[in-house]
Parts: sequence; structure tokens; C-alpha cells
Amino acid sequence: GTPHFECGAFDHSAISPHNEQAGHAPKGVPVRLKVWPLTHEFRFAKARLLMALDLIENCPDIAAMPKSDDLSQPITEAQFSIGDVVRHRIFEFRGVIFDVDPVFANSEEWYQSIPEAIRPSREQPFYHLFAENSESSYMAYVSQQNLLADGESGPVNHPEIKGYFNKWSGARYEMKRERRH
Repeated sequence: GTPHFECGAFDHSAISPHNEQAGHAPKGVPVRLKVWPLTHEFRFAKARLLMALDLIENCPDIAAMPKSDDLSQPITEAQFSIGDVVRHRIFEFRGVIFDVDPVFANSEEWYQSIPEAIRPSREQPFYHLFAENSESSYMAYVSQQNLLADGESGPVNHPEIKGYFNKWSGARYEMKRERRH
């Protein structure tokens, strides 16, 4: 069956029980909500949460631990915004930004798969792109240091753009209102 919100499985996501749909159920009856499979971003968030919980479990006196500035990652300013069209400075592809991570937030395996000679620093913004090259459309995850502005080259023709953005302004894409948070 479909799990309800409070005790749903970790590998599913659900909408909040505090919406209009929840108000139609009789009092005391659990509300069944629609669930969706998790995207890779949620899987990474789950893994980080589990690691944090493991740390707390194995170090119950965590509040007494000394605070160290060495543990904090430097905050850098994002050069690009959601809706900007960019191109990769090394590889032949371009794309439109649909999400931004302030620092690297992908898997260690993914990071180590990048050749060491061109492996970017983790402490910089990373961008999620609807990307395209001359052969195909795909999603890419790219460090700020490897991107260049490319709005003057026109729109990107990735099929997912219509689901996230309204229109091409001539320089960038305008995000759909319902996608903003």
C-alpha cells in the first residue's frame, strides 16, 4: 500500500498532509497520499542525514565538542542564476541552469571519476543544467569554474525546459511561478 506521510519509507517522497486533500478525511482516519520515487538529490540528502545521525549516535556528547572554524566550508558567491544559459569552457556543450548548490553536493564516486588534472575544487558553486550538445540532450552537474555565460548564442533546446521555464527572454529563461520556492 501507499505509506502515509508520517511513516513513509525513506525511498519515497510524499506531499504534506496539511493540504486541502487532508481536510476531506474523517477525523482519526489516516490520510493516504500520493508518493513519488526520489530523485538523486534526495538520495544524497538521505545519505548525508544518515551519516549525521550515525555521528550523533556514536558521539552522544556532541554539544560538548569544541567548535572549529576548520570544519566549515567557505561560502562563495554564485556567478550564475537559475535560468541563465551557459557553456562548458572545456567540453562542447551548453545548457540552462535549473538548480544551484553552494558547494559540491554530489557523490564521492562521481567526484573521483573526474580526471585529477581537471577535477574542480569542491568549495565553489555547482550548477545543475539542462544540457545539450550536437548529438543529445541530458542533465549535467558542473562547477562554476568550468562555465561561461552564453546567453548571446540563443536558447537551449532541451525537452525539460518547458516544464521549468516560461519563455526565453532573449538573454535567459524565466522560471515558472510554480517552480519558485
